[in-house]
Amino acid sequence: MPDPNDNNPDPNVAVRGFAKFKRAYEKRGNEIKLIRIKGSTAKTLASERFIFSGTMKTIENLMDKFEEAWEAAIEYAETHTITPQFPSQADLDYFQGIKNYYYEAFGFQEDIARSVSFMSSPPGNSSRIGDSRLSHASVPGRAILPKIHIKTFRGDFAAWPTFKQLFTSLIIEEPSLSDAERYHFLLSYLDGPALDTVKSISVTEANFNQAWAAVTLVYDNKRKQARSYIDKLLDFKPGVGKPTAESLQSYLSHVSESIVSLKALSIPQFDDYLLCELALRNLDPVTRQAFEVSIISKDYPHFNDLKEFVQGRFKVLHLTSESGVKSEPAPLKNVSGPKRPNSFTPKSHSNQALLTHASKPPREKASPKESSSLVCPLCKQQHILVDCPTFKSSTPAQRLESLRQWSGCRNCLYPFHKTKECKSKWSCKFCKARHHSDLHLGSKDSSTSSSSQSLGSTSPSPASPEFAGTHTSSTCGVLLGTVRASILDANGRAHVFRGLLDPGSHVSFITDQCARKLGKTTRPYRGHISGVNGSPLKNISGRLNISFQPPSTSALTTEVIVVPSITPSLPQSNLTSSMWHDYLSYNLSDPDFSISAPISFLIGADLYTDVLVGAPLTIHENGPRLME
Repeated sequence: MPDPNDNNPDPNVAVRGFAKFKRAYEKRGNEIKLIRIKGSTAKTLASERFIFSGTMKTIENLMDKFEEAWEAAIEYAETHTITPQFPSQADLDYFQGIKNYYYEAFGFQEDIARSVSFMSSPPGNSSRIGDSRLSHASVPGRAILPKIHIKTFRGDFAAWPTFKQLFTSLIIEEPSLSDAERYHFLLSYLDGPALDTVKSISVTEANFNQAWAAVTLVYDNKRKQARSYIDKLLDFKPGVGKPTAESLQSYLSHVSESIVSLKALSIPQFDDYLLCELALRNLDPVTRQAFEVSIISKDYPHFNDLKEFVQGRFKVLHLTSESGVKSEPAPLKNVSGPKRPNSFTPKSHSNQALLTHASKPPREKASPKESSSLVCPLCKQQHILVDCPTFKSSTPAQRLESLRQWSGCRNCLYPFHKTKECKSKWSCKFCKARHHSDLHLGSKDSSTSSSSQSLGSTSPSPASPEFAGTHTSSTCGVLLGTVRASILDANGRAHVFRGLLDPGSHVSFITDQCARKLGKTTRPYRGHISGVNGSPLKNISGRLNISFQPPSTSALTTEVIVVPSITPSLPQSNLTSSMWHDYLSYNLSDPDFSISAPISFLIGADLYTDVLVGAPLTIHENGPRLME
């Protein structure tokens, strides 16, 4: 057999090489066709049934080899000049025809099995359908059926036609099954969003038809099937790096399967419908929803339908819009120079952390010459720090955080000298370190909080060992950029998750829990990802493609890596400040940015520039900045 990687310029050699691949898949295809013909004959001639039964044991292996030879022929045609071009429309029709023969052969096997009655089977030992997940009392006289091969249906519209055909043929049309048994089979073959459609229906014999109708109502939608094939075709992303045989095989599989499936739907005026679907991808969600309502009774919209609708909406909005020139609102503040966007200092002097910019110099410390009396750095009252009610009622970690901007001594809590200048013979009674006993942290906190730790430092979090990504210390006064975004699930429905923006990450991530809620199946990931300090990221669950749906623009699609967790909840504790109401007057992506909540995804450098489109806006000089 010729080497597919040998791109010989001689067209005659290329044609002869391709002929071997073609003969390979046609040989398997013809054998499948003969088995189907034999099944048709066996329905009426009992003498042919034993031969047909024997050939059916080989049909699955034949189908696997047929598809392998077909893909090999496509790959060879891609790397050589083949005339006429392969696959042509006739070739695609042949491929679909063989698949139809394959399914028809199983249908004939079912028809023959139903016509055979095994009345000699003793009660209680009747043969059952080849699936051991149900165990009910046997009914005498049931037919011996072949083992059922039905893949679990998880809500993928592209997989619905095959699932519906097999389930109808092997379960619904099987006369020896009761509706209660059919319902149990249905539940065993559904998962994810598909299973959710019947969870509210009681599992009784009388409710099977209602349950099947509920599943069919949602997924027996040819337009949704067509759109899923288009999305699968357009959203496919090849592997990063040098192309390999596996990556090209994956590409051909996705493209060929999507195109063949689209053609099998026999959509009228397909080119016009395709243009309409492509144009809808760039339409704002509000207008698109109104358009879908206007064509609710139409199976496949055309581009002219969309064009006329948008023109009508334009006229309405143009006529109803307010006249006159609208005044531009004055900006609150000018954009400041380079500054970390997530540092801030609350103005209130409560027992909350006194957070500030890491590079900001400390305040001028008081001296005995400048102050005739002691002033508490927390409540500004006339008493020393150890007598402050706020200081006493705080935890050691809160005390350390509150004193981060304080220039006094952490050992004796005297305000007019630094710790390294302290001459006191006393030290911490718990650990003998040079800090006050009221500032001592337990062993569980000592790794993440220290009186000498600089603001904004990072340390690995023991709560999330799986992901070597972004971590913040418990004493850090930094707000990381969080967002709330809608992610489309396998059925095109939007779910809102909270995530993190990190331009330092080369790729984007989502958690296992987020992937399960989206109902999407992961693909293997064989690459290597390094986290902090170059340590390899372990426990990668796989990769998949997701689409973020912004409120007023087209969806942003990217490939994400699925990991058990990304980071602990951010921020690590709720933050309060009197300045927050100024920020909440804006339309924030994450209005609850100061409230600790789980992180479900991380947007890396692959989408960062698409998400942030404007310059940073400073609301408060010492507060976090807004990013558009």
